[in-house]
Amino acid sequence: MVWDKLSMFTNFQFQDPYGRPLGGTQGELAFPVKYTLFDETGQIVLVVDAQRVRGLLYEFLIHDGSGTVLAALRQESSVMSRKYGLSVGGQENWRLTTDAMGYHYQVEEVVGGRILVTGDRKPAVRTSTTEITIVDGQPLDHRVVLGAMILAAYLTTRG
Repeated sequence: MVWDKLSMFTNFQFQDPYGRPLGGTQGELAFPVKYTLFDETGQIVLVVDAQRVRGLLYEFLIHDGSGTVLAALRQESSVMSRKYGLSVGGQENWRLTTDAMGYHYQVEEVVGGRILVTGDRKPAVRTSTTEITIVDGQPLDHRVVLGAMILAAYLTTRG
């Protein structure tokens, strides 16, 4: 996942380990945040947006291309890291955690703490690249992982 820091929007491009393009996001000038992830053919893979829950509290939703909600992300409080509850199918079985500086992200099980996904951001002068690793055989939709990583990067760099 590559972010061009000089872009007006926080848009991301996705590549395989060999640098071949897999798609990218198109952010919208909207508050709260909204991203649409397209594959390399231009088809919508997922949409990430936010809805106001109450006051200044937002819940972030990850939809598929047809609008079906795949997951919801809500912020939890933490001093040394940022924690977000990740619900799939109405069950909050996972937690997205970022370090205080936003250089390491991970998705872990709430019960047991087993790490399912990691993301390590490597900032450079013009770009920032996040390497995403999904543990083989885990029951987590890859679209949810991509949506969670987009939100983690957005929230730690702009949020």
